[in-house]
Amino acid sequence: MKRRAEKADIVKRKVFHEHIILLTEGRFLMLAVLAVMVWLPYLFVRDRMTGMMLAWWEIPFLLLVEVSLYYALLRQFWYRCFGCLMVTEDEIVWKCPFMRTVRLRKTEIRYTGIDYRWPGSARKAVTPVDVAYFSTKSYPQECRNKSYLLRNKKGFIKFPAGEKLCRYI
Repeated sequence: MKRRAEKADIVKRKVFHEHIILLTEGRFLMLAVLAVMVWLPYLFVRDRMTGMMLAWWEIPFLLLVEVSLYYALLRQFWYRCFGCLMVTEDEIVWKCPFMRTVRLRKTEIRYTGIDYRWPGSARKAVTPVDVAYFSTKSYPQECRNKSYLLRNKKGFIKFPAGEKLCRYI
């Protein structure tokens, strides 16, 4: 009897993640990218300490690789590989390691919807590139069909509109 009372007190929540490929291979890729971003400067410093001559192209090459890895992979895919959306009875929470957690109480949410990447005939069904959003302010018109320009921030949460999320909401 006591066990049933404890289970009733637990807040029911539903957790949503991106596609399974991003959770497995995507996370592995992110860790590999981080390893390369640490390994390349290590090799550069190690070679300089042994007295090897500095080639003219090494520093620009190192900077180019580091910056491109950061912008192309980490900045664009980190939140997609490690982020999750938790929906409880009274709030919606988006969490991602090394990023600010965003919490929206359901009473605060004034705007919600799906931003379709390809308008027109694609509106008949939700595709994996479509994004569901929850916001306290209206959706910016200049970002219609360009949800990749927006980031999760205080008062705004976006998450891929998968079939499970659409059915649950």
